[in-house]
Amino acid sequence: GVFLCFRLRGSYTQVTVTIENISFERSLNFFQQLHQHRDEIESRISSPLEWKPADEKTSTSRIIATQEFGPSSIEHHYERMIATMDNFREVLLPHIYKLQDLEE
Repeated sequence: GVFLCFRLRGSYTQVTVTIENISFERSLNFFQQLHQHRDEIESRISSPLEWKPADEKTSTSRIIATQEFGPSSIEHHYERMIATMDNFREVLLPHIYKLQDLEE
């Protein structure tokens, strides 16, 4: 239920850690464990992050880095997006591997 994803939209891209396809309680549990390391994670990620926990409307939690399209070439934007995804992988995967699931 924990994925590294990217979204390409008309004027921006998002690199995300997406916690979905699991129960609200499990999604929030994983999110809260990652959120405990927020200061460290944000100090090592090169883009500003938006922390969106699961709530009463959705059981999906996300950590999002949004990058707006500028006047630069699309190739430059892709390079930035890939670099951000690599940064996410390097910084967040060690924390993801340590996530503890709820006891059954």
